[in-house]
Amino acid sequence: MDIVVSRFNENTSWTDDLTGNLFLYDKSESKITGSIPLENKNRESDTYLEHVLRNYKNINNSCVFLQGNPFDHRPSTIDDINLYKDGLVWLGGSCTDDGSGAPHHRGLEIGGTADLIGLDHNGSFEFAIGAQYIVPSENIRKNPLSWWEKLKEIHDSTPQAPWVFERLWPLIFS
Repeated sequence: MDIVVSRFNENTSWTDDLTGNLFLYDKSESKITGSIPLENKNRESDTYLEHVLRNYKNINNSCVFLQGNPFDHRPSTIDDINLYKDGLVWLGGSCTDDGSGAPHHRGLEIGGTADLIGLDHNGSFEFAIGAQYIVPSENIRKNPLSWWEKLKEIHDSTPQAPWVFERLWPLIFS
C-alpha cells in the first residue's frame, strides 16, 4: 500500500502508526526530514496528481491519498487504512454538490471540467469531504499515463482546481 500525504505545516507524526510505503509530500517553507519537497500550489489535488505522474508504473496494489491532517474529515482514518481490504474507499463524510459548487463553494465550473476530462456525470456530484480516498491501483491504471498527464494540464488550468477536483475524484478514481 502506498500512502500519499499532502503536508503544509501539519504535524504528521501520526503517520508512524501506518504500515505501507509513505510518500510525504511537503509544501511548507521549512521541509521536514525525509519528505518530498513540492511547490505549494493547488492544495492536495496537485499533490495527488504529481504522485500518480511520478509513480504511475510503481504504484502498489492500492494508494491512499490524504491531507496532512486527515482527522478533521475522518477521525477513524488510521483504523480505516489498517483495516482496508479492497475497492475504492472514501475517507471523509459524503456530500452532494449540485454542479455549481454548492453547498460550500458556489460558482465552480464542475460540469464543464468533467466534460473536458471526459467523465460521465449527471450534473450533480457526490464526493468525500476533504478529498481523501483509498484507491486500488487498477483504478489508477485503467487510464494510460498520457491520460493522467492531460488531466494534470486540465487541473493546472482550472480556476479553483482543488475544490473542483474534490468533487471529481470519485469519478476519476472509479
